[in-house]
Amino acid sequence: MLGLIFVQILAGALVAGLDAGIGFNTWPEMAGALVPEGLWTLSPWYLNLFENRLTVQFDHRMLGYAVVVAVIAQALWLSSSRKPPLLQTSGFVLVLLTLLQATLGVWTLLLSVPIHLALAHQSGAAVLFGAALHHLWLTRGAARVAAIESAQAAASA
Repeated sequence: MLGLIFVQILAGALVAGLDAGIGFNTWPEMAGALVPEGLWTLSPWYLNLFENRLTVQFDHRMLGYAVVVAVIAQALWLSSSRKPPLLQTSGFVLVLLTLLQATLGVWTLLLSVPIHLALAHQSGAAVLFGAALHHLWLTRGAARVAAIESAQAAASA
């Protein structure tokens, strides 16, 4: 999850650097289509990943959809497999932050990238990355999760 969010942030940096959101500020379609013409037109092909505004914006959108689906799927899996409540809560927080970030991204796009919304979207990416890092830390140590939950139970008793 953390790696996917990191790649999405890098793609967002390319979008910002190329001002790609200003040129393609409709949603869910881009240039009149869900998969617009003009993707992968530069040669050599790898330049499209960094210099083709349409491809860069398209990649950022597709990665955004992938992040939303992956975060929701993970939260559902955590809930259905009865993982520790702290882990389930962390997964739920990731879902909320991801949906907020996606909504903010679409809103920023539709309003032709006003600077205050663009900065909020970039700040949201940093917050989401931090939450994903914390979530990874929790998932890496089941014993750590159990210790935190027992400490919380002892503190509330």
